[in-house]
Amino acid sequence: MKYKNGWNGLTLAEFSFNSWNCLDFYDLSVIVGFDVSMQIIPNTGGPMVTCLSKQCSDAYLFPANNT
Repeated sequence: MKYKNGWNGLTLAEFSFNSWNCLDFYDLSVIVGFDVSMQIIPNTGGPMVTCLSKQCSDAYLFPANNT
């Protein structure tokens, strides 16, 4: 990923609301780097995702990571 402006190497929290089949999606990504721990806790069910280090199992680690 290339940034035209801004910083590279940051932990990303990604959200997609009212998306496919009117569902909401969220994830954490450390593909471009890790700088801060994050946790997403949905208030209506769904899995909690946590990323405390650059090798966290709940985050996308590389572009083709679909698990």
